[in-house]
Amino acid sequence: YLGDSSEFAGVVQTLGIPHPPGYPSYVLLAKIFTFLPFGSQEFQIGLFSAFAASLSLVIFYYLFLEIIRVILGKKDNIVYFLSSISALLLAFSDMFWSQAIMVKVYSLLFLFFTIILFLLIKFWQTKKSSFLIWALFFLGFGVGVHYIILLFFPLLIMVAVLAYKDKIFTKNFLKIQI
Repeated sequence: YLGDSSEFAGVVQTLGIPHPPGYPSYVLLAKIFTFLPFGSQEFQIGLFSAFAASLSLVIFYYLFLEIIRVILGKKDNIVYFLSSISALLLAFSDMFWSQAIMVKVYSLLFLFFTIILFLLIKFWQTKKSSFLIWALFFLGFGVGVHYIILLFFPLLIMVAVLAYKDKIFTKNFLKIQI
């Protein structure tokens, strides 16, 4: 284990606090995998990172599928092919693979990135506020994984404002009612 991996492996076992900012969501979610009935605890925590990376690839496939559908405007076999190829290219890239096999927060962070982006696309397509609420939930929970996810907050605000611009920017919206 190099760098933070040994620290995270020890912290997850004891439910301790790693170096700042503490990564509480990662520690709690990884602790669930230590209850598996096989392997050492280091293996189980590494399995959690691999599981998060695998799940993020599935979400990435559906995210890319929605993006290609919007761009091409059709549901053809080429859309599924392009989405599959893009997910496979990401899966076997050096950077993604290296983070997926290490006990670090980045595979879980990418999972939260892809979930938030997928929910924002679904919100934009359907205008159902439940997708936006879930995106905000995953944003808040993702802060416990890594605080860099806060960079998505302006995007969430922008998408919400653009989606509800007819309701927000009315004449009577800013009037003070007495």
